[in-house]
Amino acid sequence: MNAFETTATFEGPGHLRLAHPVDKAVDGEVRVIVFFEEKTAPAGRNFRAAIGSYHRDYPDEPARNSDAWLKELREGEEG
Repeated sequence: MNAFETTATFEGPGHLRLAHPVDKAVDGEVRVIVFFEEKTAPAGRNFRAAIGSYHRDYPDEPARNSDAWLKELREGEEG
């Protein structure tokens, strides 16, 4: 079995355009493995704006890093 690696662009649900065309003619079907990164954040969601919104909605909440917050969860609130 021969193999080559290239990138491609989706041009439709059943069509990929290869960045580097195959230089050999192959009869029959070939095996294709596609790797792609999925966008997990919903479109239009802005993470930094959400953080700012939290601080605007809860201005009295103390600012703390993750270490302090996890310590508080383990040991309870101080004071």
